Amino acid sequence: MYKKTFKLSITTFSVFMLLIIIGCTPSVENDNQNNQDEKDENIATIENVLENTFSGPDKDFQDVMKLRKDKASRSEDEEFLTSFSQYLEDAFKPYFTDEYYEEFIATYGTTFLDIAYSNNYEMNVKNVEYEKTESNDSIYDFTFKLQYKKEASDQWNENTVKGQANLDDNNKIVNMLIQDTEF
Repeated sequence: MYKKTFKLSITTFSVFMLLIIIGCTPSVENDNQNNQDEKDENIATIENVLENTFSGPDKDFQDVMKLRKDKASRSEDEEFLTSFSQYLEDAFKPYFTDEYYEEFIATYGTTFLDIAYSNNYEMNVKNVEYEKTESNDSIYDFTFKLQYKKEASDQWNENTVKGQANLDDNNKIVNMLIQDTEF
C-alpha cells in the first residue's frame, strides 16, 4: 500500500513538474513573432516617413504652399507658418523622437516635395526594400525607386534612393540618412 501510494505520488509529482517546465519555457515561436511584430512596426515607421517625404505633393501640401505663394514674405505670414508647422507635425512628428524631429525637418523635411511642387513634378515611392543591419540596435538599410514626372507628361523617370534609419524601442526614428538623389 505504501509502495503504491509512493509510486502514485512520484508519478503525480513528475507530471506536475513537467507541466510547470512546459508552461514556463518561452516559446521560440512567440519570440520570433514578437521580433517580427517589432520589425514590422519599424518598417511601417520608415515606410510612412519615406511616403511622406517622397510621394506627392499631395493636396494638403499644395494647399499650404499656395498660402506661401500668395504672400510676399513667408516670414511675415502667420497663416502660412501655422499651416506649414501643422502639416509637418501631422506628416512627420509621430515617427520621430522629440530630439530628432527638428533635425529631420531641418535636414530633409519637405525639401523634395518643395522641389517637386515648385517645378510641377509628381513623385512616387516604389519597390522599397529593407534590410536590418547586423547590429543589436534597430538599424535598417533601405533602398527604393523614386519615380517622378512633370505633371503634364506621361513619361515617368526613376532614380534609386538609398538610406538608413535607426529606431528606438518605441519604433521612433532617432536618426535617418537619405543619400542624395538626382531629381
